[in-house]
Amino acid sequence: MEINSYSRASLKLKLLFVLFLNLNSFGQNRTETLTESWLNSVWVNEFKGNNTYDTNGYLTYSINQDWIPNSSSWKNTAQYFYTNNSDGNPNIELVQFWDNTNTWIDSHRISYTYTSSKKTFTSLTEIPNGPNWLPFYREENSYDNSTDYLIKNLSQYWNSISSSWVNNSQYFYSNNPNGKVFEILNQTWDIPSSQWNNEERITQTFNSNEKINTATIEYWVNAAWENNAFISYTYDTNGLETSILFQNWDMQSASWVNNTLYLYNYNGNSEITQITAQVWNTPDSGWNNWLRFNYTYSSLAKTTFDASTEFLIYPNPSSNQIKIKNKTSRQNPLYQISDQSGRLLFKGHLENEITPLDISPLPSGIYYFQTDKTKTIKIIKN
Repeated sequence: MEINSYSRASLKLKLLFVLFLNLNSFGQNRTETLTESWLNSVWVNEFKGNNTYDTNGYLTYSINQDWIPNSSSWKNTAQYFYTNNSDGNPNIELVQFWDNTNTWIDSHRISYTYTSSKKTFTSLTEIPNGPNWLPFYREENSYDNSTDYLIKNLSQYWNSISSSWVNNSQYFYSNNPNGKVFEILNQTWDIPSSQWNNEERITQTFNSNEKINTATIEYWVNAAWENNAFISYTYDTNGLETSILFQNWDMQSASWVNNTLYLYNYNGNSEITQITAQVWNTPDSGWNNWLRFNYTYSSLAKTTFDASTEFLIYPNPSSNQIKIKNKTSRQNPLYQISDQSGRLLFKGHLENEITPLDISPLPSGIYYFQTDKTKTIKIIKN
């Protein structure tokens, strides 16, 4: 089959998307992301994004802006409006672009549905047509009946001529017993032959703490898998990610060669404050600065980590089950538990005075319990 470079790039972009958006604003309430580029041995503004949240800490609005050096000012590029359900998950995402007439123009909107376990089931992207919205693209997730792990993602485009959905790509996810994805297989739809063709594959390994250790990206070439990229992760003694190294496969030497390195910095609350991206300079055999991502958080994400007078979690540390005791008079308060990257792991309501929660599937590390009143408690899984 002919290799589709765009499709190949899409999977890399998905990986980068996961890399940076695992700092999920829905979980961590990041208010600003400032991206800088290295120019003439100085960091200069490149673009930034700002987030707004409601009183529940749910993301409601984001705006992206580019830096204009000539005027030393920020220029609007895109804005996002989120309408959330009671669980804080978006029902509708409206995207608008800033045009040359300095006006916000509707670009597209995405509508989401969820399973009974509150995982994303479908997403429908529509584009404007006058006062109406027309279907454009959709995705649907499938989950394992027994484990509820994600096992498939199907994407389709709308064919306006036939008024029907046309297959685009599908991803198959293979999970280990703890729900960690050890393989992702991507296939693309070939219209002339009406069949699915292999496109790319990611194989992941994990360390003893169930954190991702390596990822190998391969492309399907001449009916065989061919190496393309290799990603390796490092962590500190607290389990915080410290670096991610991207390497490309060099066919001539049949070896992995350095490409990009991401270095992480954290604040006292274990929140990522900065990621520095460096590119490999082959002639000098060294790393050169490329981009720098700076993150700012709201006071909600910086709530003091203490024992809390309203909620008690015990035993803490724990290796299997914890119990959450509601010592307030509030009925069914909303809670969530996230990891150090801000990824949301548990969400629900404390329906009883004491609510048990099984954390045995989680890797050893630090997690954060938070209620809708912004009280935050650090949980240690050993």
